[in-house]
Amino acid sequence: MPAYPTYRRYLDDALQLDIKTLKRLGFLELNRELGGQLIWSNDYGVLGKIGIEVTMIDIHNPFIKLSYKYNDEKIEYCVDLVSVQSNLNKGQFWLFECPKTNVRCRKLHLINGFFYHRTAFKGHVYRSQARSHKM
Repeated sequence: MPAYPTYRRYLDDALQLDIKTLKRLGFLELNRELGGQLIWSNDYGVLGKIGIEVTMIDIHNPFIKLSYKYNDEKIEYCVDLVSVQSNLNKGQFWLFECPKTNVRCRKLHLINGFFYHRTAFKGHVYRSQARSHKM
């Protein structure tokens, strides 16, 4: 009996929610509540849209509320933000806390309908991890 093929899935192909992008767009400001929409697109059109509400009024409990549609199903949930002291003594920076794994990270990936840290998805790798050493 033949073995079923196992195809690698690449995290590079998934939509990503990035702390750096949120900071650049002005979402991560203390003592404020901000809302907006992120749109991912390429040369062929819009890949995805997501509604974001960032609440940073309570410095001890900042979070982001995500709302979007996935396969015609409305999905809403919150992702906590964590402030971490820089090891270079240059202040603090923000990280997501993955709702599934509780891992602190800078990027969340949309796979199977939810934005989670890459370790939440078994068998998913970056393209650079799948290359051989001779490439």
